[in-house]
Amino acid sequence: FRTCPILLAGWLAMVTPLRADNPPTYLFQIDSNAVPGGLEFYAVYVALDSSNSVYVSYEGSGIVKFSASGTFLTQWGHPGMNNGQFEMPTRGVAVDSSNNVYVADQGNNRIEKFNSNGHYLTQFGNGRFNVPYSVAVDSSNNVYVTDSSRVQKFDSNGNYLMQLGGFGSGNDLFVIAVDSSNNLYVSDQYNTVIDKFDSDGNYLTQWGSHGNSNGQFQYISGIAVDRRNNFYVVDQGNYRIEKFDSNGNYLTQWGSSGNGNGQFEFPEGIAVDNTGNLVYVADFSQVKVFYNYYTNISAPFPAFIIQQPSNQTVQADITVTFSVGLIGTAPFSYQWNSNNVAVPGA
Repeated sequence: FRTCPILLAGWLAMVTPLRADNPPTYLFQIDSNAVPGGLEFYAVYVALDSSNSVYVSYEGSGIVKFSASGTFLTQWGHPGMNNGQFEMPTRGVAVDSSNNVYVADQGNNRIEKFNSNGHYLTQFGNGRFNVPYSVAVDSSNNVYVTDSSRVQKFDSNGNYLMQLGGFGSGNDLFVIAVDSSNNLYVSDQYNTVIDKFDSDGNYLTQWGSHGNSNGQFQYISGIAVDRRNNFYVVDQGNYRIEKFDSNGNYLTQWGSSGNGNGQFEFPEGIAVDNTGNLVYVADFSQVKVFYNYYTNISAPFPAFIIQQPSNQTVQADITVTFSVGLIGTAPFSYQWNSNNVAVPGA
């Protein structure tokens, strides 16, 4: 066995800032086969914590946690009614400022609270819910839960505060999101509109209608807000994501029906990282990640490798060039390894 010299090369991709009305670019996807043990999950909803770790609720009574780049970290949950268990299907998931995780245990009509490693902390809502569906947390760590045709608000310990009602036709399921001003957005799936309220429940505005044109929806399955209060809607019936400003003005859209890069088979939940740059969409057995680069953002954007080096076979003593593509906030540093051993000077 003889070693060969290595010439290292790198390139930086997609660093040009996008306007708010440009659609994000597909980056990569997190597949269920990334989970040890052969778990094949059907991803339903997705949430991110302050470190941009990714929490995915799946139909099968559990939560899977990944790093921002899709590395498996942990999982928890089993079918049942005991503490830390879920009665299928598991639905909404949200994370507070302390990285506590709230999960809508739909079959047991409760919200369960965990720390970021999946250790059970408490539960609330027993007797107050009729099939809880979606969960959101505001900047004060108040928790909003949808069930039937209403939204209920609790403090972080599960104490009831208030409710909003009158959505849909009685048993419609709604998804919710909260912006940086603690305004509440509620998807009225029966009427295919988005309603906006202030933190006290006062009605502010609404937008949307049924259809497939810009700003219309066939079926709303997920909503999210980024750090600039731009608003994202998963229009499941049209296999696309639509993006609006905080007043409901249409900006852009992306996606189509299919299983290719940037396409959707059955999109549901959506979340945006704390830089506003990465958009995560739960789609069947995957979470698809899109790049939504903004300029003038003080928070650093973590580096992501978007193209791995290709394997090469050469004779000994021949110089080899390997290239890697990445995005993120400069300056960058990386270390090349051979058989898990660092290559000197690389």
